[in-house]
Amino acid sequence: ETTNACGSCPRNTFTLSGATSIDDCTPCQNSGEYAKPGSGYCEKCSTGEYYDETANACGICPRNTYTLSGTIGVDGCTPCQNAGEYAKPGSGYCEKCSTGEYYDETANACGICPRNTYTLSGTIGVDGCT
Repeated sequence: ETTNACGSCPRNTFTLSGATSIDDCTPCQNSGEYAKPGSGYCEKCSTGEYYDETANACGICPRNTYTLSGTIGVDGCTPCQNAGEYAKPGSGYCEKCSTGEYYDETANACGICPRNTYTLSGTIGVDGCT
């Protein structure tokens, strides 16, 4: 006995008109795109987000990392590279605190250097105020 049952295209592939075999499923082509199993299209997570394949959902890039247009996996979130730069969770860019300020990771905000200390270009943590 033969059965003609439709199957779903696997994760990160899609079909617009239904597939008769897995060979008819088209892989997502553009960087950072994903498709949920059985999907008819590819999509991207928003700025500051990555696609978590295990959870099958978008997650937020962690503190001090960013992404402009979504990415696949948390490893695709880019770490801030320059001294004194930080990124809030879910950010699309890195930034610096102003002169005389430091980035307080606990408060997730810029704080003013203590009296009689300063920083010229911003820093991570109050210990950077000298």
